[in-house]
Amino acid sequence: MLSSVRSLILVALATGVSTTASAALPQSGLWAFDGESNGKPGRGFQIDRQDGNRIIVSYFGYRSDGSSMFLQAAGSIGDDGKTFSAELNEYKNGRAMGGDARTGELAQMMGTVLMEFDTSSTGAITLPSEAKRPISRIAFNEHRTRLNNDFNLTRVVFDKAFSWTFQDSASFALNGDGLNFKIVRFSGTETCSFEGDLSASGDAFVSKGSYHCVAMAPGYYRLEELKVDQFGFLSAMLHISTDANMSYFNSQKLFGTCIGPLGAVILGVPNQNPICTTTELEEAP
Repeated sequence: MLSSVRSLILVALATGVSTTASAALPQSGLWAFDGESNGKPGRGFQIDRQDGNRIIVSYFGYRSDGSSMFLQAAGSIGDDGKTFSAELNEYKNGRAMGGDARTGELAQMMGTVLMEFDTSSTGAITLPSEAKRPISRIAFNEHRTRLNNDFNLTRVVFDKAFSWTFQDSASFALNGDGLNFKIVRFSGTETCSFEGDLSASGDAFVSKGSYHCVAMAPGYYRLEELKVDQFGFLSAMLHISTDANMSYFNSQKLFGTCIGPLGAVILGVPNQNPICTTTELEEAP
């Protein structure tokens, strides 16, 4: 029975799910029009999404006479997980700064805004009376060095019908503009090594490259939404495939906590791995 389960898992890892599309729900935060960000006052918009497919878009820009304006649209991402279309409205007569309380009202409906997301941090927007323009999430802090650490890892492998959970360890190492990382089962019997590029994607990172494992055929991977927060918590979505074009893939959700050097005494037990200190988390390799 155990050997049958193991074989099924290896098949899932090696062949993956036959799918070519995935959702690209946008990151919350400030977004810019590509080619218009020059460090000076300009236009842009804020997206607020709270773990679902409903979003609020707040646009800030200018009228033709140079005066500032803000517009808002709200609604749901389409069933494809990538497109958003809603009425873009302007408001007036709201409460002024330092003024008395009063409720704003609709000034005018500007038309329909269409947003199409390629990834969680890139896409295109079509505003009323404008051509489609590329957009991207603004990232003003890049915590790349946080990746250069070891992690206790929980890996959830899933497809359309099954899921499996593994407790692993992982080591990430920055390599110039690239990333090397290794995932090792706690049993020590299965090791997979990954090597690829690394690029910022909003408040996270994306990596693509190849992998080889002790217990399965080599293949290719794409690592999305990779980030380590200020508390040392790692999260990412890993897609692996034997197809270089990633026309089909297996998806794995990664969760982990940064661990410091072995040797600490915790609750009287020697040679333990404590969580990373702030200094260890942020220091350069």
